[in-house]
Amino acid sequence: MSNSRNPSDNARWYKDMRISLQAGNVGILVLTSFAQVDETALREGLNLKLPRKDVVEFSMRLKPDSTTAYAANKELMPVIDSPSTWAGGMFQSKFLGTNNVTLHNSLVDRAKQGGIDTLFLGDSITQGMNPQLIKQNFGDGAVNFGIGGDCTSHLLWRMQNGELSFPPGKQPKVAVLMIGTNNLRSYFFVPPPSNQEIVEGVKADVNEIRKQLPGTKVLVVGILPRGETKGDELRQRISDVNSRLAAIADNQSIFFADVGSNLLQPNGNIARDVMDDFLHPTRDKGNSILLGSIKPYVDKIKSNDMTVFDSEQLDRLRSLSEQNVRSRMCEPWWQQKHDNLVRKAKSTDAQMQFYGDSITENIGKGNLDSFEKNFGELKPQNFGIGGDISSELLWRVNHGELSGHPKLRVLMIGSNDLTADPPRDAQEIAQAIGNVVKTMRAQNPDGKILLMGILPRETDEPLRDSRRAKVKEVNHIIAGLDNGDTLRYLDIGSNFITADDDARQDLLPDRLHPSHKGYEVWSDAIKPLVDKML
Repeated sequence: MSNSRNPSDNARWYKDMRISLQAGNVGILVLTSFAQVDETALREGLNLKLPRKDVVEFSMRLKPDSTTAYAANKELMPVIDSPSTWAGGMFQSKFLGTNNVTLHNSLVDRAKQGGIDTLFLGDSITQGMNPQLIKQNFGDGAVNFGIGGDCTSHLLWRMQNGELSFPPGKQPKVAVLMIGTNNLRSYFFVPPPSNQEIVEGVKADVNEIRKQLPGTKVLVVGILPRGETKGDELRQRISDVNSRLAAIADNQSIFFADVGSNLLQPNGNIARDVMDDFLHPTRDKGNSILLGSIKPYVDKIKSNDMTVFDSEQLDRLRSLSEQNVRSRMCEPWWQQKHDNLVRKAKSTDAQMQFYGDSITENIGKGNLDSFEKNFGELKPQNFGIGGDISSELLWRVNHGELSGHPKLRVLMIGSNDLTADPPRDAQEIAQAIGNVVKTMRAQNPDGKILLMGILPRETDEPLRDSRRAKVKEVNHIIAGLDNGDTLRYLDIGSNFITADDDARQDLLPDRLHPSHKGYEVWSDAIKPLVDKML
């Protein structure tokens, strides 16, 4: 699309492309060009009636002086028209040039041959892995299925279109999935997808692998750090996405590894000899570090040994052999969060502290203003880590997250215990919560504790009723800890359900985490009792 074309020429050109691609059958089409996209002509030619955000501009490989793009051939630009490719609610089509189509076809052919032990799936970071280092670390059965520029649903399309066509009985033992960095700052999205949408895209990829290759275990590798310095704007997003990705792991068929910290210098910056463009690991040193970091996980998964921990972490776990501890506690992202909270506990003068899981952790994201309004004079602080079960919080409070002598600690934990594997009965969950309370009282005998009942956790039938029953049973048991003075119990769950006993969508939009208004309801609901206790 040359700038020299007038609007009517552009409209005709777009119309011709619509006919060639049969784009009228697709909800949205991503077009690209070196020149500015003529949006009016684009809409007219393609018959698009879309909001501005759905028309995306990027670079298409055009012959410089040609009035037709070789992308007009449908064979060279697959049109994604399956509902399952709307990973995370974002349509993520892209132009596949001749080279990429050829590569995709070759990967389909390679899959049909079988004989792959370790399958690497991803984008340019995967595609650029040093083949000699892959062989050195993973043997002859390791094969690279990376294509540069891919976002989560580009990979999804590839897998849905033949790249997992392995013969029966010849499926890979392990699929190493590293995808998502291109979703962070991609011109395929206006606006860019949220962190949770990226996670949903990765989950869609994982689900596709599990669906087509049920005997293959999946290792999800966290998004690698990018940007030269630790203060780069994307670092925090990457950290947040990775912490959410960790929750995908069930440590049976799906595993998570965050190895990005191994590519960083002690000051958190990236050296050019490790990532010369601060995104892609270098062929030798960078890939040596990356593949060497992934290898222990793959080896352990293949041997059914899930203790992918260093000696210090193993020592920590041995000290808790009586407790139900999951491997996520030994992931770098989780340890980093714990270490940050230990430092916060040692330096705080807060007189009110909140402990729990993501429901607690999200207070600052959900509605910090309502808590500041009601309890600002107490300088409230948050000690929540998303995904934690009660025994993990118990470990945290036994390892440095209790410090000082606040007037009040608010504890809400147990929701994730309801879905943990292996399953826990109500008595086990209540006992673990009781142990957290006991530890808090021993550390600060003069302080007071407000123990919150588990909020309703909704799910689809037939699990909803059984989980509701377990929540009620746990809450009934822990309510008995209330001594009327220094330890009080409060169940505010009724505020979050309708008269029909269903979750209020305005307060629990995902049927688990409070909304902005939901956090306001929580804050206002506990204020009278907090005032009375203090």
